[in-house]
Amino acid sequence: MHEIAKMMKPPSYLFTLLAFILFASIFYGHDFSFIFRPHSNHETQTLFSSPEGNMYKRETKREEEEGCDVFNGRWVRDELTRPLYEEAECPYIQPQLTCQEHGRPEKEYQRWRWQPHGCDLPIFNASLMLEKLRGKRMMFIGDSLNRGQYVSLVCLLHQLIPEHAKSMESFDSLTVFTAKEYNATIEFYWAPFLLESNSDNAVIHRVSDRIVKKGSINTHGRHWKGADIVVFNTYLWWITGSKMKILYVSLLYFIQPIIYFLPHSFLCQCHCKTLAKVLQFFRHGSFDDEVKEIIEMSTEEAYRMALKSMLRWVRLNMDSNKTRVFFTSMSPSHAKYKLWGTILLMYIYGRSIEWGGEPGGNCYNETTPIDDSAYWGSDCKQSIMQVIGEVFRKSEVPITFLNITQLSNYRKDAHTSIYKKQWNSLTREQLANPVSYADCVHWCLPGLPDTWNELLFAKFLYS
Repeated sequence: MHEIAKMMKPPSYLFTLLAFILFASIFYGHDFSFIFRPHSNHETQTLFSSPEGNMYKRETKREEEEGCDVFNGRWVRDELTRPLYEEAECPYIQPQLTCQEHGRPEKEYQRWRWQPHGCDLPIFNASLMLEKLRGKRMMFIGDSLNRGQYVSLVCLLHQLIPEHAKSMESFDSLTVFTAKEYNATIEFYWAPFLLESNSDNAVIHRVSDRIVKKGSINTHGRHWKGADIVVFNTYLWWITGSKMKILYVSLLYFIQPIIYFLPHSFLCQCHCKTLAKVLQFFRHGSFDDEVKEIIEMSTEEAYRMALKSMLRWVRLNMDSNKTRVFFTSMSPSHAKYKLWGTILLMYIYGRSIEWGGEPGGNCYNETTPIDDSAYWGSDCKQSIMQVIGEVFRKSEVPITFLNITQLSNYRKDAHTSIYKKQWNSLTREQLANPVSYADCVHWCLPGLPDTWNELLFAKFLYS
């Protein structure tokens, strides 16, 4: 009996290994609970229904205010106070967003101001904003739409800073604007999924098969530590037209020394199913692996996973008493899309029929906002807004939701369209049909992203 009991006693190595795994999962903020769960087919779960067009009005409890809902309103023409700056006065705007420089014949898109119902937005005060940023590090994290908002904020502030006291530098995925006299930085970090992905190269990221690594937010998050104000966004890159491919994360780098010293007899004779599953898991997790363990998730489930990882990172790395965290909702497009292989491309026909335009059009040649207050573009997935509401409501992490989706939905006129730097030569067919290459995703500057920053300013200073 003594011999049997001795054989059944778990080896001390097992406790050492499992203890290290637990420590690493807590220290690095990864979610490894899925290791101990059986595989599922990850089909889309049933989401509670809501009236079409009203989902955008749902706010989490921490966002509900006794006063005015600044995200609910209308666009009014304003030639006195718009634009807030001139395109030529801001040298930081990328050539993809300089619509006047690239031949846009009118400036109507610059002359609209967002007017909430029942109240007014506070006037953007660049001097006050800079004072609030004194000694602080502000960071925008996400995709090119968040980069557009980042550049907009720099344009709104930089004229108050002497030329010798400001600079803009780029380091791979990170761009840093420094206001030296204020000891402040405003930064942008390219992470279109927030999690690690095979689209993380800040310059070359048009890959044919998008894959996101589960539990990998610290790959990027280590660069965010120390930020005082963070503005997250992520949406566009999740919309692939099919299920998302999720790569299992690996901790082999961290546990390899322990595995190396485990006796061969222990590894061969151990019948612990959990340990075997863990060890198998550790052998995968790199985008460069010839054999990858990849699962498919619905867009909604994958997006939920990313939001939960983001909130977990904030909880573990930011002091809610000293910092502010914002999350910007989806930015709409005004064009149809199709899937070519696994690359999402703008299609030749548009969505203009949705707002009462001629069939086959998109944002090209549009010069006025949509005046139908109930308009909600078909590209803005209600199910994603629902996921945001569900995840944020259940979280105890203090986060301010910037609900820019509905107000941006009206602005079919504000896209860069064809008035931007074209990185590839246009074909004769494209030149003959501008609708076919109009960019109806990104926004001219000055323009709509300035309003997003007015809303950010209001929430940052007065909420």
